[in-house]
Formats: sequence, structure tokens, C-alpha cells
Amino acid sequence: MEALILAAGKGSRLGKLTKDTPKSLLKLDSGKTILETSISCMYNLGVKKFIVICGFQAHLIEEECLKIMEIHDLCIQCIYNPFWDSCNVLGSTFLGLPHLKDNFLFLHADTLFREEILKDIINSSYSNILSINKKKVGNEEMKIWTENGKLYRISKDGDNTTAFGEFTGLAKFNFQSIALFNRKIREISKSEGHLNYYMEEVLQRDLEGNSELNLKFEFFEGLKSIEVDFEEDYSIAKNNF
Repeated sequence: MEALILAAGKGSRLGKLTKDTPKSLLKLDSGKTILETSISCMYNLGVKKFIVICGFQAHLIEEECLKIMEIHDLCIQCIYNPFWDSCNVLGSTFLGLPHLKDNFLFLHADTLFREEILKDIINSSYSNILSINKKKVGNEEMKIWTENGKLYRISKDGDNTTAFGEFTGLAKFNFQSIALFNRKIREISKSEGHLNYYMEEVLQRDLEGNSELNLKFEFFEGLKSIEVDFEEDYSIAKNNF
């Protein structure tokens, strides 16, 4: 099992906190950064190879990864995305795919998870599975809709009141899915002329087609994961993760 971690963004909504520092390098009350906390948790569950896509202040991400490798017996490969400020998550995903050689976890570097959430996803018998927080969702959250226990839509747009919950940004995909991601991202690039999309655009297009991924989901409720987008999120994360 490998992990693809997207850490290229600046995190401008955190204001002065991320003026010169990627938000994944903000420290928690434990003294560890958000990135180290996530990688350590995955390492404890058997993940030994990590692909980290960096952009804003990439050298700081690289330095942090070297420190983490000195602590743990693992491999971290940092890939620089020179288009990090214009291509959104889909571009970073595309750059990471060629470096994956096994089934992999997909996650954002600014998101923290309880160990049991990661464990459930890793140990799931499903090949391609999303972690969902069943909750009332806001406008900016990546929402999912289900019918008869099956996922049929994933998007930031749409009626919040009808959504089942929020996609946390954590997923597990099998090795065979890499070819599909490559193909779909190339199709999007050719038709749209850019990669300024979220990775979920690929998932939605798969759902609208013959669903090669056969996506499943595992849901939970309560504060078992958090995406650090705003100062309030960071305060919660520092005290609870």
C-alpha cells in the first residue's frame, strides 16, 4: 500500500499563518506538523511509500519529508508541481500517478484523520472506496449524494439539503485505477484546455459512465477528521488531533 499526498497549495484562507509556510507544515499541540501526523498514522498502519506533490514553498515540504524519513523507516518521494498555482488538485494528481506502483491511499495534506478511519479504509474489502462524513454540509464542502446505498454524485455544487454528507478527501484506489485516472485526466485536458478541476471531476465522470471504478463508500459521524482551511479549523485540529 502506497499513499499519494497532495501538498502543493498555499492555504491563503489561513491568512498570516500561511504567508510563508505551507499549511500542512503548521504544528499541532503535539509538536508535530499536520503532514508528519498524517504520515506517521499511515506508517503505523503499514504504509511505507509516500508520494508527496508539493508546490508553494516546496523546499520546506522537502525538508520536512527528510526529517520524517530520519524518524521512520519509510520512503517519501517529493514531486514538484510547477503549475501548482493554476491547475488545482487535478494537475497535482496527474503528476503523481506515474510514480505509483501499487494500490494507494489518496489524501490532501491539510486533512487529519483518526486512526480508526484510516484503518477502516485500508482494511476495506472494496478496491475503490471513499471516506464520507455523514453530516449537514456547507456550500464549500465536497458533497456526495446516494440512492439506495449507492453513490451517484460527487460535487461542490448542488442542493446542500439533499446531500448525504461530505467526502473527506481520503480514498483508497487499486493499482488498476491509475490507467483510468490517466485517461480521464487527459480527456479533460484535451476537451477543456486546462486542469483547473478537483480530482473529484474524474470520479463524477466515472459515475456518469459505465462506472469502471465501481466506487464504494464508508461513512462515519462526528469529529473524526478535519480539513484545515480556516483559522477555526486549525484551532480545532491543534486541540483534537
